[in-house]
Parts: sequence; C-alpha cells; structure tokens
Amino acid sequence: YNITFIKNNVIIDDYGHHPKEINATISAIKQEFPGKNLIVIYHPDRPKRLTMFLNEYKKVFSLSQTTYVLPFLNMDSEKKDALNKIIDNMKIFMFNESIYIKDYSNTVFLFTGSKDMKKLINNLIKSFNEQRDFGVITEGADEFNSIINDYTKSLGLSESEQTKLAEKL
Repeated sequence: YNITFIKNNVIIDDYGHHPKEINATISAIKQEFPGKNLIVIYHPDRPKRLTMFLNEYKKVFSLSQTTYVLPFLNMDSEKKDALNKIIDNMKIFMFNESIYIKDYSNTVFLFTGSKDMKKLINNLIKSFNEQRDFGVITEGADEFNSIINDYTKSLGLSESEQTKLAEKL
C-alpha cells in the first residue's frame, strides 16, 4: 500500500480486491484515522467475483461515506450486469469525474483493487493542487527522505532548520 497526506486528507492506494481484504483495510483505516470521512474508490477485477460476493461487497462498502466503483476493462454485457447489481445510487455510485471538483476536508480516500489506479490518484492530487494550496508527503515509499529533504529545502530554511524540520516530519 501507499499513503499520501494532503493537509487533513489521506489517500491510500491498496491492492485489496476481495471483500475480506477491503474490510480489513477499512478496519485499519478507522483505527488509524478515527473521525475522518471515508470514500472508497473500487476497481473490480472480475464480474463473477463481484456477483458471487455481492452481499459482502455491499456490506463492506456500507462502512464508507461513499463508494465509487470503476467500470471493468473491456466492458461487455456480463460486466455491465455485474455493475448494475452493485450500484445503488444512494451510497454506491459509478465512478465519475465529479470526485475531482468537490471540496474535501478530513477525508480518507481508499483506492482499492487489483488494477493500477495511479492515474486516478494523481488526478485527485492534481485537483487538490488546482483548488487550494497544500503540501504532499508520501509515506511507505523509498523516496520518503528525498521528498522531505526537497520540501524543507524549498522553504528557504538554513541547513540546521531544515534538519530540525525534517526530524519532526
């Protein structure tokens, strides 16, 4: 998994694509970030899995404020039918671009599924950048120290001030 902090929001990129895995991740999120809103962005990998565990998916997605489900790759009638079964348009919606124009505060975004969602995550980060001033810190990646060092240097601090701030971060 990878975690990005943007002011008081959190973006988590996780591989979980089975309801039990997603439930475990949501439980950990609720422990780590109590009181934050949770928005799940789920990319299903197989229509049969989605329909076989439909009730389990609905139950786990009910733990979030909102869930957006991405369409399958190479849509066909079986995949459309599976999506229609999970989308309720009350709490579980088909993913759409409106996620990028809403104003969020104190929210955890869980991007989950076996497909690569970096483009969607980068679009969300970009939308935050375009809408307001913020700082980004990435955790769980090898470049963490490099990001911290670049960030502290960009502030125009002396080397000792940079070191002190980096230690706090």
